[in-house]
Amino acid sequence: MMHEAYRADAMITLSGCDKTQPATLMPIARSNQIGLTLYGGTMLPGMPGDPRHCCGRSAIPADSPFYGRGLHPGSPYEATGALAAGLISEEEMHEIECCSIPGSGACGGMFTANTMSSAIEAMGMSLPGTSSTVSSGWDELNQPRGKFGENPLTAEKKAEVKQSVDACFNLLRNNIRARDIMTKKAFENAITVMYALGGSTNGVLHMLALAKEAEVDLLIDDFNTIGKEVPMIGNLAPSGNYNWADVDALGGLPVVMKELSKHGMIHEDCLTVTGKTVGENLADVPDIPSANSQDVLFPVSNPWSEKGNHISILKGSLAPDGAVIKLSGKDIRTFKGPAKVFNSELETFYGADKRLFWEPLLYKNDHFTKTCSGQTRGEVVRKRRRRFLQASRTTRSARATASSAATKDRKAPPACRKCSR
Repeated sequence: MMHEAYRADAMITLSGCDKTQPATLMPIARSNQIGLTLYGGTMLPGMPGDPRHCCGRSAIPADSPFYGRGLHPGSPYEATGALAAGLISEEEMHEIECCSIPGSGACGGMFTANTMSSAIEAMGMSLPGTSSTVSSGWDELNQPRGKFGENPLTAEKKAEVKQSVDACFNLLRNNIRARDIMTKKAFENAITVMYALGGSTNGVLHMLALAKEAEVDLLIDDFNTIGKEVPMIGNLAPSGNYNWADVDALGGLPVVMKELSKHGMIHEDCLTVTGKTVGENLADVPDIPSANSQDVLFPVSNPWSEKGNHISILKGSLAPDGAVIKLSGKDIRTFKGPAKVFNSELETFYGADKRLFWEPLLYKNDHFTKTCSGQTRGEVVRKRRRRFLQASRTTRSARATASSAATKDRKAPPACRKCSR
C-alpha cells in the first residue's frame, strides 16, 4: 500500500522469521511490481561446551540424545519431552535452554523461516546464496550489542544488502517484474527444494498463498505430484541433526539446486532476480562435497531418505479438501492406534505429561468429564499444576541448600558471562 501510495519504481523487502517470509513477497506479486526480497539471516547453532559459545564446560553427557548436536530454538521443546521421559537430567535441560539461541537470526533448523527463505531463493525472487547466510557469526557474538540488544550483522549479510540494491536496479533497467519470475515452473522448483531439504508443512500454506497473489494455478495436489519424485538429501533439524548454517558452510542452496538439477528435478530455464536463468546461475556452482567428508547433504543417488517419505497431502472423510502430514524422512504408509479426545490445548498438554498427575483421570467414552467433587477438568489440572510447581520449587530449594553447604569452603570457579556458570 505504501509502495503504491508513493508511486515508487521498485522495492526491496526485508524478511525475518516465519510469516514475514511470504508476507514480504506477496505484495510484490499481487501488483506485479519490480522488486525482490532479502532474508535477515538464520542463526548459528547452539554449541554446548564450545568455547566460542560459552565457558567450555558442558553438563550434557556422551550418552545424551542431545550430545554433539547443534541446538536450535526447537531444542528446548524436544528436551521437555526428553525430561518428562527421564532421558535427560534437569542440569541438561537447563544447559539446553541456555545454549539453544546463541545470537541473532531466525530459527536455525528447517522450520518455517528457512523453509521459505530457501523456497523463495529457489523460486528466483532472492539472490542466490542469500537464504542460508547467518545473521551473526561467532565473531559478531563477541562484539558489543546494539542499542536494542541486537548482535552486529556479518560482513556477508551486509554485502548482500548492496548486492540486492544492484540487482533491483538491474531489474528496473530490464523491466523484469515479479510475474516474469514467479511462474508455475518457478513454484515447482520451490516445492522440489522444500521436499529435498525436509521443509516445514507451513510451506504448503504459504506457497499456495503466494501462487494466488501471482495468479499461478497451483493446487494442493501438485505437492504430492512433485514431492513423490524428490528424495530428502538434507540431514537437517528438526528431523535431522544439522542446522541451515551448516548448509551455508558447504555452499548454501546453490549446491543443493545443482545436485537436484543434475538429476532433472529443477527447471533451469526459469528467470531469476539476477536477470539470468536458474541454469546460468548454477553454471559455476560446485557439487555437493563427498559424503565421506560430511553428512549434512547427500547425493540424490544415495539420499538421506528415499522419495515419498516427507510431506504428503491426504484426503478422506475427515478432510475431504485435504490435510497435510509430515513424515520427516520416515517410511510410514499406515498408522493404526487408539484415539484419545481432549477438549482443549491445556488438557492435551497435561494429558501427555504423566508427571503432573497423582490420581487416575476420570473418563467417559474417552471424553473428560467432571470429577466427583463437581470440579471441571481444567480446574483439576490447574490445581495439580500448582501442586507440581510447588513441589518442584521445594525440591530445588532443598538441593540448592545442600549444594551450598557442601561447597561452602570451596572456591567457586568464575561465572561464564554467556552461560551463567
